[in-house]
Amino acid sequence: MNKAKKHVYYDYVADMEAKYGDGRSNRTLVSELSGKERASERLLYKAVARIVSSLYDRWDREKHAALDTHEHKTLSCEPELLVYPDGSKKFACTMHITHCDFSVVAADLPSRLQLQTQKHPFTAHSIEAFTATFASAYDLALPFVKQGYQPKMYSVRTVTPEIHFPGYCPSPIPEYVESQKRSYREPPIHAFDRDYVREHLVETKPWFPVPDEPDFMLITFELDHKSTLYDIKSLLYAFRPIVGLKLEKKLFEGYAVAKYGVYDLAWLGITPFARELTKWHTYETYYQE
Repeated sequence: MNKAKKHVYYDYVADMEAKYGDGRSNRTLVSELSGKERASERLLYKAVARIVSSLYDRWDREKHAALDTHEHKTLSCEPELLVYPDGSKKFACTMHITHCDFSVVAADLPSRLQLQTQKHPFTAHSIEAFTATFASAYDLALPFVKQGYQPKMYSVRTVTPEIHFPGYCPSPIPEYVESQKRSYREPPIHAFDRDYVREHLVETKPWFPVPDEPDFMLITFELDHKSTLYDIKSLLYAFRPIVGLKLEKKLFEGYAVAKYGVYDLAWLGITPFARELTKWHTYETYYQE
């Protein structure tokens, strides 16, 4: 039954690509490109998981359980494989040590929000060098784990000159791993309603997000508090994103989204516009000096 469902789903995506695109959507690129870096993804995943697994064994669960319901202590690792145009690679992992206390009422934010965060990047241009460098993360993180900080890691994010995409994550996934694949299937997009936009609207403008592509246009709303929102209808028409029913309902009932929602919907889209915007966003985020 599972195989039948998968077959129907992928046939549907292929039909939609053929109807609204040219058969080269972000989903197709992921299928083509992901296999090329599987070996490197596995090596990076194992190097990070080896440390996180050891920390997980030393985690003081009693101290973590004693935290207030509004208090969160986490120690998360985000591995990333960056492939450059010449084929060279960078193996990286950023460790985030975060302590949040949300017991403060919203009216007192941000001055009284108890938020402590540390960011520790580890990078190398070979897996051997990365493994040696990341070994020091254990001694750095151990005191926090003993204080109740919950250790976890994400699946490998792979970035190529063509596209960024969630990478390989072994199955079964250990309990300390969170897969980034979920965020692509159902991204957390907030849709603003028509009344909110009309209340704060200053000007409606066209936006050409991809340089030198005058045919790729979206609609923006400039608001009175110096922020910009993006018209949902123009996004749906431009990208033809394939989303779940819950998100689809939210988008059809909404009127505008913030900029991060534009890129999420482009990633999920199946048109040439969606692919080119994702490619440009990847270049701006990861490759532009």
